[in-house]
Amino acid sequence: MKTMTGCRRCERRMLAWVILVTVSTALVGAGESRPPEGMGPLSWRSMSMGHMLQPMPQILSHRPFLQGDWRVDIGVSWANIWNQDREAGYIVDGEWIYTSLGVTRRLNALTSAGMEIPVVGRTGGFADHTIEDFHQAFDFDDAHRNEYPRNRVLVEYPDRHGDTRRVEGDAWGVGDVRFFVVRQLMSCTRRRPSVGAQLTLSLPTGDENELQGTGAIGVGAGLSLAQRLWSDQWRGYALAHYSYIGSDDMAGVPIRRSQFTGIVAVEFLATPRTSLLVQWLASSGLARNAGDFSDPIYELSAGWKHRVGRRSVLECALVENTFSYDNSMDFGMHLNWTFFF
Repeated sequence: MKTMTGCRRCERRMLAWVILVTVSTALVGAGESRPPEGMGPLSWRSMSMGHMLQPMPQILSHRPFLQGDWRVDIGVSWANIWNQDREAGYIVDGEWIYTSLGVTRRLNALTSAGMEIPVVGRTGGFADHTIEDFHQAFDFDDAHRNEYPRNRVLVEYPDRHGDTRRVEGDAWGVGDVRFFVVRQLMSCTRRRPSVGAQLTLSLPTGDENELQGTGAIGVGAGLSLAQRLWSDQWRGYALAHYSYIGSDDMAGVPIRRSQFTGIVAVEFLATPRTSLLVQWLASSGLARNAGDFSDPIYELSAGWKHRVGRRSVLECALVENTFSYDNSMDFGMHLNWTFFF
């Protein structure tokens, strides 16, 4: 089992923060006022196995627009995943890449709607050797990673009938296409948070057997809050989301139809153009009666957002799993570029 002390986890996060602050300082800009509700939380979605395919919330609170009526988001998320349980008979080994193209149209001052087209890829990648060296350097438990071949793709698990299913090799394909509507219900003041609501719909366009889609229609609904905190430089965000999948089976694994996701984030506006963020995501377990994969997942992100000119925002984040280590990704990175027209 993958166990790490809290102190060692803190060392990794502190190292990540040093890197992020250094990069952010190099990107400092000036000359524009801060957005009244901040730059919004990170658009990272969970990359843990199964959760990356679920109709997760559109994390960009209230879909803020800097200029114009159209918004285009281009995102790339990468994660190294190593989950194995010899007694339960499953192993997940590989690197997953989730790219997405999102287009949002502002319908009026309070409402926007859009769609997201994802492409889900898996590969043996490059990071196994680096991660193993890192674990050895800090005396971390590597959960027997060094006993298996490096830089390969293998997903092996027992299905609901007790038969072993095996998915291996590199593969790319379109995931489940998502549609969403976001509406701001209440604007932010110094004493009152901004409140937003969202509805999501996902269509089963991804290949379920290649682990690129759920194989069923999914719907979701959520509420989000945004509020100034201690001063004009600090913002807080919270989002609660419920999703429902129209099937209790995904690629032979019994799954829960309902899923709950919560996100909290704190933003520090270091300059009028640059924000630093810490964000925590918790989501209920996906599978039923599947050991660790039935447990919730927890992921901590640390990143920054930077306004590039008047019509684009660049964001980058590093992501680490917390509390539960045998059903979630080991380490991830995220990049998103937003354009306004």
